[in-house]
Amino acid sequence: MRLFVALEIPPAIRENLAAIRENFSSIGPKLRWVPTENLHVTLKFIGSVPAEKLEAIIDALRRVRADKSVKLDFIGYGGIAAGVYWATIEPCPALEKLAADIDRCLEPLGIAKENRAFHPHVTVARFKDRGILEKINDLIHENAIHGDGRYLKCEFGSMTPAEFHLMESTTVPTGAIYSKVESFPLAAALPGN
Repeated sequence: MRLFVALEIPPAIRENLAAIRENFSSIGPKLRWVPTENLHVTLKFIGSVPAEKLEAIIDALRRVRADKSVKLDFIGYGGIAAGVYWATIEPCPALEKLAADIDRCLEPLGIAKENRAFHPHVTVARFKDRGILEKINDLIHENAIHGDGRYLKCEFGSMTPAEFHLMESTTVPTGAIYSKVESFPLAAALPGN
């Protein structure tokens, strides 16, 4: 099983995020867009694990709770790295703590902790041809409203999730299919739990 932990994005925000594609029509098929229904915020990539480890992962994730409300503000586009183009999310300490808590609870199961800082984002497109980087950068610069011209500043919406999800990714010839394995409430644990 190939697993990850994520926040689901409401349909209206997913549609807003997908609308940016029009700005990049000149790049053509070299930019592979993530299907709108697959847009999500990854909290932890777990990777391939044997099916017999699934229950232990679910049990560990059941113990994770947010002690403060997690709010996501989707604020723009412009992240480009390792063949990925993404939408940016306003930094949120409660979201960073949630990701760290998930990371920490899975480590005893042999799932390696992240070795880099959590950077909340939504992957919207992938590319293999490094030659299109200049075209992407030019389009970002032409459309940028933000001061330094590095990204498109846009308001795509906000959300305050009530739960996070353990997801399975299955690869088929047409791409990846994501399905929920289990959902977990974000509310702070009640006394005695």
